[in-house]
Amino acid sequence: MAKFDGVLLASDMDYTLLNSKGELSPESRKSISYFMENGGLFTIATGRSPQAFEKPRGFLDFNAPVVLLNGAVIYDYEKKKYLYDHCMTEDCLEACQTVADAFSELGILVCCLDAVYAFRMNEVSVAHLDRMGVSDQVIVDRLSDIPLPWVKVIMTQKPEYLKTVAPWFIERYAERFDLVFSSPHLLEMQSNEIDKGKGILKLAQMLGVDKKDVYCAGDQQNDAAMMSAVTSFAPANAVDEIKKMAKYIVSDCDNHAMCDIIDILDKQYK
Repeated sequence: MAKFDGVLLASDMDYTLLNSKGELSPESRKSISYFMENGGLFTIATGRSPQAFEKPRGFLDFNAPVVLLNGAVIYDYEKKKYLYDHCMTEDCLEACQTVADAFSELGILVCCLDAVYAFRMNEVSVAHLDRMGVSDQVIVDRLSDIPLPWVKVIMTQKPEYLKTVAPWFIERYAERFDLVFSSPHLLEMQSNEIDKGKGILKLAQMLGVDKKDVYCAGDQQNDAAMMSAVTSFAPANAVDEIKKMAKYIVSDCDNHAMCDIIDILDKQYK
């Protein structure tokens, strides 16, 4: 029996697994390889859509299905099929239209299973799509032009602007939708029935992994649910809310946080 048999480690990607330049360091790659070679199951739990995951998956190492769109999707890249997906209810269009009407400078990106749609593109939207490697987004003039079902909505603008949008939206729609920051410039709306925590626990169940042997790492508000669901690690660059939730604080993303995480697990599992 290998050391890490029956152990699942799920990492957020941007600014946790990857450094601030969007790279996976050779040191982190070596640690992940060691973990997988010794029986561990390693995967990514990210807010990215399937389209935005296409570019990085080519240089990432993982050996388990991936949790995408903050837990709304589980995709098996080996079998090339969705294992799970959870879309928003149809009233997401009405809610999104209302907030778009109230905040005229808000950019909106809508993630569906088959494509990413862009409404009222702004500089933040352009920069985000460029960083994600999504070059084939569908630009629409009306939100109603975007086919249902929707999985996630990303609201884009400067941090100060989004700080006024968030409480306005939560006051009106908290009973139906979750709203979390994935970065200071990105505010994400999804079904309140899913999150990264539920996503990785669902994956663990599919893989037959006991909850006590499930671990995660994250740095932003959209990682909070998984940080509270299982034993968690936070890089030193994580926001304060996430660092307070983590059992372990490790090196920042530019200093091979994944090496520290796997070193801790290496000492724990004999």
